[in-house]
Amino acid sequence: MKRYAIAFVIVFSISVFQTSFAQFYAGPFFGFKSYSLKAAGTITQNGQRQAFGVQDGGGTVFDFGGFGAYTIVTSGIYNLDIEFKTDYSTIGFFENGYNSLQGAGALAAAGASGARTHVFEWDLLGINRFAFHKFKVLEPYLGVGMSFGLYSTSDLSVTPQGQTQAGSTFTGNSEFKIGLSIVYGTYVRVAPGIYPFIQLSHLLSFGSTTELLNDTKYTWIFNDTPGYFALSAGVRFDF
Repeated sequence: MKRYAIAFVIVFSISVFQTSFAQFYAGPFFGFKSYSLKAAGTITQNGQRQAFGVQDGGGTVFDFGGFGAYTIVTSGIYNLDIEFKTDYSTIGFFENGYNSLQGAGALAAAGASGARTHVFEWDLLGINRFAFHKFKVLEPYLGVGMSFGLYSTSDLSVTPQGQTQAGSTFTGNSEFKIGLSIVYGTYVRVAPGIYPFIQLSHLLSFGSTTELLNDTKYTWIFNDTPGYFALSAGVRFDF
């Protein structure tokens, strides 16, 4: 019984110590994501599957979002945060892949438009921060955690070439993907409670295929999953 009491006191003391130094912070960011989605693809039409050569649906797009975090451990130069991050970007995976097979501008030349993929991402990260107080300027950090993303493709409208009447519309598809998110960067201490930062991040996505759009007769699939490299900047506000 005595051992349990001692253990309880130790755990309680650690909790009080951590809570007394805990810090909540949040802020916005913006930047660019360079998506990678280069692989062989397939199209299923009327139940028949046809394989394509390697297509490149990747590209670089604007990205923005926000984050909130809580410092749960602080000790000298080392800090541990739990961070929740969310961001949004949109990219023409389907159009890029089609044009890589058929030639630049081929999708528009065929009388088609739309089919952009809207990517909503949520990351849950453990952030290790190292505050070099001796220099009083930089606070580097490294974080690793899980990424949860919704890939929602808008409709693709197809109009017969050279005609004005309406053509067909392929309904966009939504997929939920999980991956490993890695971030690293540095805060710049310019004023109490206000920390601009610059950050690099990577997404290593799990899975094997990415389905972009479909209807009852037609499905387009990349035999790969989209990862990315991102560069972003923002500002952190302590509360």
